[in-house]
Amino acid sequence: MAKKGYVGGGAGGFGSNSGGNFGGFKSGGGGGGFDSSSTLPTPKPYESTPTHPSAPAARSLGKGMQLGKKQDTTQAMFEAIKKDEGLAELNGKTPAPGRFGVSASNVQKEGVHIAIDERISARVSRDGGLENMEVKGKMELQVTDPAKAHIRVILANTSNETIQFTTHPNVDKTLFATGVIGLRDVTRPFPVGQTLPLVKWRLITKDDALMPISINCWPSPSGNGTCDVNIEYDLQIERIELRDVTISVPYPSVFYYFFLSTKPEADLCFSRGTADPVVQSADGQSYEIQRQTRTIDWQLPLIDQSNRNGVLEFTIADEDVNGFFPIKVTFSSIKPYCSVNVGDVVTVDGLTKVAFSQETLLMTEEYVIV
Repeated sequence: MAKKGYVGGGAGGFGSNSGGNFGGFKSGGGGGGFDSSSTLPTPKPYESTPTHPSAPAARSLGKGMQLGKKQDTTQAMFEAIKKDEGLAELNGKTPAPGRFGVSASNVQKEGVHIAIDERISARVSRDGGLENMEVKGKMELQVTDPAKAHIRVILANTSNETIQFTTHPNVDKTLFATGVIGLRDVTRPFPVGQTLPLVKWRLITKDDALMPISINCWPSPSGNGTCDVNIEYDLQIERIELRDVTISVPYPSVFYYFFLSTKPEADLCFSRGTADPVVQSADGQSYEIQRQTRTIDWQLPLIDQSNRNGVLEFTIADEDVNGFFPIKVTFSSIKPYCSVNVGDVVTVDGLTKVAFSQETLLMTEEYVIV
């Protein structure tokens, strides 16, 4: 089972402040000053010249233990459970991010820097239907070179009619309809040393075909107390390369049964009712069984055209098919979902191209299969 792709780090966060004023221009209220703007039609195109852990061994069923009568049986019992479940070091803190967490940005910034940030949320039925998906995006500009403050930003690939755009009040809406971002007052430069919100957009859909990735869960109870489970992913939009992907599949909780004999001198016993899941195969060969959260975290550093489909197979000693939901998916990408990109940056007169840098980050807010 060959792993495809490479271990790629995700794009970093921008660490920018979307609030503030446009260098003395009055901006809107909350949300970086966007709320006083109206929704605009889609602009027309502008024409211009790890280490991979091996599968843990399955534990035997019905594991038992006896605790001596003379010791503190209650405390000893729970200490044994903590040790058995790998919880001895719990301290109430949030677990550290996984090995494929988003890394810091290494984009070399120019005197004109543009940051595109998108967040995607989706709720998908376990039967395969998309209940709702929302993508929210924004574009921010940072000018650090005063000689490059009189500029216009030329957009590319903004022909999707389903996207709702909203511009900052100081952006020329008529100009934006042609695919160009510029200030209404052409005599004034963009403020230097500030992070300025230019435009934001939103897409809402229930179209299954627009999901960037689909997840299907196929539990098959055997009838003898076990269940074979197949988890399958399919990359539906190939132009988006998904990085740092984690598909987190819950499995039924472990139950402990405690027995007390009617005899006063009898010891306290307990027995384990369910074993850990046993992973039979996993495309990408990287997964972790998280006992604290009762999940199998299937980790793929990159999903692209070379590995657009994949399957995780495991077996568990439980037949509760509802115990494998909700499945949670997290990922990032350095390519925008809504295809909003910058084609060029030019001077206000349009005669000279201006060097600029750009970084893009798409991340999940909540992507669940219920």
